[in-house]
Amino acid sequence: MSQEWQGAASSAPGDPQHVAPRVPLRPTGAPPAARVAILLALLLLVLAAVLVRDVLVITGAVSGDPWTSSALRSVDGLQPQSWMVPAGVVVTLVGLWVVLTALRPRPRPDIELGTSGAIWVDRSDTARLAQTAATTADGVLDARATATRRGVRVTVTTTAEDVKPVAADVRSQVERALAELSPTPSVSVKASTTGGVS
Repeated sequence: MSQEWQGAASSAPGDPQHVAPRVPLRPTGAPPAARVAILLALLLLVLAAVLVRDVLVITGAVSGDPWTSSALRSVDGLQPQSWMVPAGVVVTLVGLWVVLTALRPRPRPDIELGTSGAIWVDRSDTARLAQTAATTADGVLDARATATRRGVRVTVTTTAEDVKPVAADVRSQVERALAELSPTPSVSVKASTTGGVS
């Protein structure tokens, strides 16, 4: 009886495994080669339209001469000319640029919020966060903010004659609001009054 029980126990499925939560992928922008791909796609569509038109001409559905035949006749018997060397250099450089563009990695403009890797904010969100924090400083009438991945620039208007304390307070408020971003962007503040700029 004990042997049968041991056999049944050995055939029973094991305990369910604990799967660790998957870390979200870091958001990325459009690949640099996207614009090149769109341009090439448009060129291919134009070529396809030309070929369709030539097929219609050959079958008699449309009157005229095939454009591809005319193009081939124009280059038939072409002799070497002085413009071919610089044209070849330009085409080579364009080809190298296309290859290098295709190999470039996707941009990563977003900034991580915290250290979990689960929340990311883009530059516009960072700017709005800095602008909101700047308006909480004493004496600030209006605030504007622009952001890059590495830094935030805040411009405020105040009624105070001495703008340095206001600028320091704004910088403190903005740095506190952006402290959870990783990497933490640098903060620059430009304060002005109705009568001048600091």
